[in-house]
Amino acid sequence: MLKQLQVLDVKNGRKRKNDIRYNNINWFMELMKMSIEKQKLYNEIEKLPEELTNLVINFIEYLKFSHVDTEALDSVTIKSKKDLKEKLQRGLNDIKENKVYSLDEVFSKIDNI
Repeated sequence: MLKQLQVLDVKNGRKRKNDIRYNNINWFMELMKMSIEKQKLYNEIEKLPEELTNLVINFIEYLKFSHVDTEALDSVTIKSKKDLKEKLQRGLNDIKENKVYSLDEVFSKIDNI
C-alpha cells in the first residue's frame, strides 16, 4: 500500500500531493529500517538450538506482559511479586468482608444470565 502524503517541493516552495516516487522511497526506507531489526532478531533466533529458542520465545512473551502501562490505575498494575500478593490478599479480605462477590458467587451469577 502506498502512502499518499503532501510533499513540500523545495525548489518551488509549494506542496505537491501524491508524489508516488517520493512516497515509495520513504515508505520503503521505513519498511527496510523496521525489517532490518526484525531480520537481525530472526537471524539470531534461527542460530539457536531448539531449547534456547523456546526460552527466547518465553522471554519475549514475558516482556510483552511485563511492560508497564503508564496510564493504568495503580490498583490494577502489578509492580512485583510482593505487590501481587498484597493485592490478592486485599481481594480475599474484601470477599471475607462481603465488599465484593466471591468467585463462586460470580460463577453462579454468570450461570444464571
